[in-house]
Amino acid sequence: MVLVAQLAVLLFYSQKQYSRFTESIDFAQANQAVWLIAHGHFLPTSSIHNQPFLDDHFSLITWPITLLYVVFPHGITLLVLQGVAAVLAEVIALLLITEVVSRMALEREGRWTPLTGYLIIFGALLVLVSNPWFYQAAFFEFHVEALATLFALLALRSMWHDRVGVAALWCIPLIACGDLGGLYLIGLGVSLLLVNRQRWLWGAGGIALGIAWVQLTDVLGVRNNGVLSGYAYLLSGNASTTAHVTFASFLVAIIAHPDRWLKVLWQRRGLIYENLIPTGLVGLASGWAIGTEIVIFMGSAIILPLVYLESGFQNLAGYIVCSSARPLS
Repeated sequence: MVLVAQLAVLLFYSQKQYSRFTESIDFAQANQAVWLIAHGHFLPTSSIHNQPFLDDHFSLITWPITLLYVVFPHGITLLVLQGVAAVLAEVIALLLITEVVSRMALEREGRWTPLTGYLIIFGALLVLVSNPWFYQAAFFEFHVEALATLFALLALRSMWHDRVGVAALWCIPLIACGDLGGLYLIGLGVSLLLVNRQRWLWGAGGIALGIAWVQLTDVLGVRNNGVLSGYAYLLSGNASTTAHVTFASFLVAIIAHPDRWLKVLWQRRGLIYENLIPTGLVGLASGWAIGTEIVIFMGSAIILPLVYLESGFQNLAGYIVCSSARPLS
């Protein structure tokens, strides 16, 4: 009931935003794309940025989303979808925690009381619904990060159940969310390497596929607004540089010039703390969360545009995973 009430709040506020025309560029671009696709323009061009829509993070998931738009052809459809996806991600996280607690109760029979399990589940629920960044992310325009978060949580739960084949299937819509889906997949691969050495090949494969997907989007021309473009300063040390960034050049810059990104981390330490503290910090040490933390929180902290730390949408998966990952350790 708590999550149903939370969803009602999200939908109510989204309706207010939409009816009062308070959405801006990101929502307008996504809404224009689904409208054009629904009306037969299958390779839409954004009049807002004067570029092909795919040049914006290679978000292939927009085409399946259009099927919903055809059934309910209103602009608010995207905002409703975002709210539903975000809350469903929390549902998956709580379901996973409940399953973990049940297994722990069986393994520690005689040393485990039902009250302990209830407290863990209630604590996770409290942290999830009270995180102000969750609402900031849901109310800030429209972004496919909410969908990517849902798919990442579904893949993570399948991994914990040792159903790597099912997890691999969930990774398909995950990478369809664009180059950021590739980054999430890298994080999941790192986590799988850390917590399941018997499945190291799957973890390594996830990392390799995630890197390859990000690189593929770059090769296909996603350069005006690709996920790596915000790290161009690492290559030259100049904040105003527009150098083209590849995954290889990014990794080289991270290793060769740690002073550049460490300086940025120090300058943003207050905002980083503000992003992490609502998760309760309880999941930060969990192997299941470390990969996600590195990719999402670290990535948002050192990317040049500050909006990724200020808006919450880019870090949504990190908030949910880290708020619920500690029992998985």
